[in-house]
Amino acid sequence: MNKVLFNTGGQPIYLDDLEVIQKLASESLPEILNLVVRSAIPSYVGFWTSNEILGNLIPMGTVSTSSKGFFVTPFCLSSRNDETRKVVLQFIDGGFLCIGNDFIKYEATEIEVDYGSPFYIIIKKDKHDNRTLDNGEQAPCQEHKYAIISNERSQIDECYSSDQFCSLTDAIYNIIKSKIDVNARKWTKLNVHFLSGYGGTVEYRELTDCYRFRINIVSNNNTDISGSIPLFDTYESGWPGNIQNTISCMFGAGGDDETYPSYISFDGEGNARLHCMSANPIEWRPLNCPVNIIFEIPK
Repeated sequence: MNKVLFNTGGQPIYLDDLEVIQKLASESLPEILNLVVRSAIPSYVGFWTSNEILGNLIPMGTVSTSSKGFFVTPFCLSSRNDETRKVVLQFIDGGFLCIGNDFIKYEATEIEVDYGSPFYIIIKKDKHDNRTLDNGEQAPCQEHKYAIISNERSQIDECYSSDQFCSLTDAIYNIIKSKIDVNARKWTKLNVHFLSGYGGTVEYRELTDCYRFRINIVSNNNTDISGSIPLFDTYESGWPGNIQNTISCMFGAGGDDETYPSYISFDGEGNARLHCMSANPIEWRPLNCPVNIIFEIPK
């Protein structure tokens, strides 16, 4: 964003300054509205637009804890680099941050971070348009402010961690959902048949263009298992939609001393298994692999 700086000492004012002030809203608001509207398009379901999705991988703030600002409907693809074993975040088309009264733009970028580590929002300020004041001093009279998404914290510029921000759509949703019938917001429990000593809850909620699932299960099985771990089968469980040959989002599941990027797969018969994305075969125990995630499957 561009803004006019006002200095004491007799600053000359030009018509160009008024143009900069007028463009503060006219240049940003159309782009922001387009981002908000685009979040409802089905083809963008796979992108992060909600903390419930990216929060499985990266520390993110919540509406109640975020004190610094919001992402204005971010579009971010997450994947895994098999060579570095890091999470890859692709911020598609860039976007805007809301910090205080400012809407600050960031450009499209791609970064890699360790699983469970935050990324950083760095605020850059380029001051320019030096003018001679009435008192003879020189001072910049305009400022260009923009943001950079980085995997490293800045020690020089204004910098925030990702856990200090959340999605603005989450904040808007919290306002809207308070006016929706309570029964419409309830999770429906699924009567799955647990395997490998697991127990807990498997639930779903129907949305406009997808089903959102919430799995919170733990196991008491301390046996070493090589490869994938059977979690449960969905036969006659009331599972909605078609889950055959689909997978969940990526999340972390543990071993004795390490957490692995993992996902849940559903085979042709609807059986759910926990898979590790490690390039090398591992042995792990269900006891050390609790599963607590939320993910979506399109209708």
